[in-house]
Amino acid sequence: MSSFKFLSLGSGSKGNGTLLSLDDHLLLIDCGFSAREAVQRLADVGADPKKLVGILVTHEHGDHIGGVGAMARKFKIPVLASRGTLGSSKLGKIGDEQKVELTEAHWQYVGPFKVMPVAVNHDAKQPFQYLVQGNQSRFGILTDLGSWSYALVDYFSNLDALLIEANHDLEMLHRGNYPPSLKRRVSGPYGHLSNEQTANLLEEIAPKGLSQVVIGHLSENNNCPNLVEKTLGTYLEKVDRYALLEQSTPSSWFEIA
Repeated sequence: MSSFKFLSLGSGSKGNGTLLSLDDHLLLIDCGFSAREAVQRLADVGADPKKLVGILVTHEHGDHIGGVGAMARKFKIPVLASRGTLGSSKLGKIGDEQKVELTEAHWQYVGPFKVMPVAVNHDAKQPFQYLVQGNQSRFGILTDLGSWSYALVDYFSNLDALLIEANHDLEMLHRGNYPPSLKRRVSGPYGHLSNEQTANLLEEIAPKGLSQVVIGHLSENNNCPNLVEKTLGTYLEKVDRYALLEQSTPSSWFEIA
């Protein structure tokens, strides 16, 4: 059986990208870097962009779509997202033939990958996060949401690996120098998950078969790894492996199956 694995090309407000590999095919979730930087980061991890079978886009914020249009044009890659995201002018020029509209909670094949979009609460037009199945294993990505529900828990249960955000520490955010409006946005129900919210969500998900957790989208201004590990420690102990992602450099590969 072939290897199903993932890595982060970078995770944070300066650019996001998650790469999955299966059967010598690649799938990219978001591309928040310029096309030139994305190609360089792919080269740094030994990945050929010509093997990309698609780019899944979560939403239209710049740190997730900065290089999507240019990458799609350069390498003739399909772009898959919600209708709201595909309709955003921020995506750049993408031919209609390259756009693939996804339907919430429906599985769809993208090359050898089986993908399901899940709607989340974020301040974007129609944001999705994703479940991706390869072989008999399942990966989930869950970032850029300000609140969660037990319906979301149902979708993200029985995963083998999860990339989830722990964006901010509430005390650091409130003490920090963000303007009040931005503090309200980040901590609001359509912003980002705090360490405490992520801990509570992992309390629901981790006991249900999850063996690997990767923590991403840490705020450079309002969080730090020590606080993440302190707050999430109890729940990280329930999984076989966990890691914290960095913004500036790609991660190593995480084997799923």
